[in-house]
Amino acid sequence: MSVIKVVQDLPIVDTTDTTDTQSTAFIVNSGVIRFIADIAKGPARIAWGGNPLAANSTLYIHDGYEIVVKVASVKRAAIASITKGASTTVLNMRQDVGRPAHSFVVGDYVTLTGSSVAAYNTGVAHLAVTAVTDTSISVALNSSGYADFTGTATLNNSLKYATIAGSGGSKVYATEIQIVGG
Repeated sequence: MSVIKVVQDLPIVDTTDTTDTQSTAFIVNSGVIRFIADIAKGPARIAWGGNPLAANSTLYIHDGYEIVVKVASVKRAAIASITKGASTTVLNMRQDVGRPAHSFVVGDYVTLTGSSVAAYNTGVAHLAVTAVTDTSISVALNSSGYADFTGTATLNNSLKYATIAGSGGSKVYATEIQIVGG
């Protein structure tokens, strides 16, 4: 028997028309999402990613139903230092000998947490990765006015999900879960 453990409740997306609507960003903690379409509103198409659009998605949830989907793998890296810049900020990772320091790729979206310099926690919030090396990633951020990075921080991958509905609108609830046992 499988047991579902709630990891985090995600933002609710409520649409009143056929507009493609995105959730706010969230840090990926398990990568498994349970989507539920509100029975009172109507069905919805769903997509996920850095900046998703549901208009062309083939994933459809009928009103009153739910689906569970593995949407991403968890990616995290410890930040050792940050190189400030006017157009690009480079996040440098701690590295074990012989292994890349992270698994991020160009096109991933990332959010920084735990920095003692608060500007980095809010500045590096759901930004696209623009370049990578084994020990660093770059994001498009003007951090030239920020204080020098000190202490520690964690870089996490982040996502949004989007919904679109027919003429009646839709309301989608999402919960990140972990499937325990089985």
